[in-house]
Amino acid sequence: RFHHVHEQGVRGEAALGPIRIQGDHGPVAFRNIHFKRYGPGKLTLTDLTFRAYEGEFQRLPELAALTPTRSGASEGLSSGDAGVADAFALVHEGTIDIPAAGRYLLDLRLNWLDPDGEADGTAGAERLAIAGREVLLHPGRERSTTAAVELPAGRHPFVLEIFKNREGRPASLSLFAEGPGVARQALHTESGPQRGS
Repeated sequence: RFHHVHEQGVRGEAALGPIRIQGDHGPVAFRNIHFKRYGPGKLTLTDLTFRAYEGEFQRLPELAALTPTRSGASEGLSSGDAGVADAFALVHEGTIDIPAAGRYLLDLRLNWLDPDGEADGTAGAERLAIAGREVLLHPGRERSTTAAVELPAGRHPFVLEIFKNREGRPASLSLFAEGPGVARQALHTESGPQRGS
């Protein structure tokens, strides 16, 4: 429902988006208009650490009993922390700051998988947990998987687990998120060169 607004506007009214409908140029029809208002809020990751495990994994492993090949502080979500191009599992842990409670769309991608969905899940997979709850499982059957998830506002523990077992393709992952007042943003960083790539 659109209302004609005079040049002076209405008391208390403020421009909140790029759409302006003046309405004094004759009949106009609109159908199926959707919009989303974005604010300045962003999701942020802090206190990131990583643990990398070398080996050929066929599914998301239980890593608690294994000793990592390398570990340390991480500058961002990147498969480059694994240090190798193939045959690894990688865990990133840290804190995610969620600016507003509500429904968030998460898009998790393993860029070494084929986009046609023909994979059997043994070349890679991912699991994402926020605030102690699994919010997205990427079974590795296609390149991308998404989920709409209710998330609470505030600072919460963040855990992303992945494995890669496919030679000949660069190891890179992508994690995008958007939510109430939050425009789609990348939570990953670019992967650097790895041993064996």
